[in-house]
Amino acid sequence: MDEKMALKSILAKRLITTVFQPVIHIATERVVGYEALSRGPDGPLQYPYKFLTVAARYGYSLEIEQLCLKRAKELISTMPAELKVFVNLSPTRWKKN
Repeated sequence: MDEKMALKSILAKRLITTVFQPVIHIATERVVGYEALSRGPDGPLQYPYKFLTVAARYGYSLEIEQLCLKRAKELISTMPAELKVFVNLSPTRWKKN
């Protein structure tokens, strides 16, 4: 499957998953939040650098970022309210919305 078809499959099947990396307060060494990190399915588009580059190449940047954000938000509701969640988004997303 070529990379464009693989990306379209990821979008259609919502194959982005979210993993959370702890953000630690240095002075207290306590977890104060998490950074949401997106991952594609195993294969050539597994890591964000690759699937975001392919998305940009074929005009799907907004769609892939929306999916990444949606998948992170689905899990955030299961976390304690006092914890913060950080998500990386491109400046392009803010210009369009």
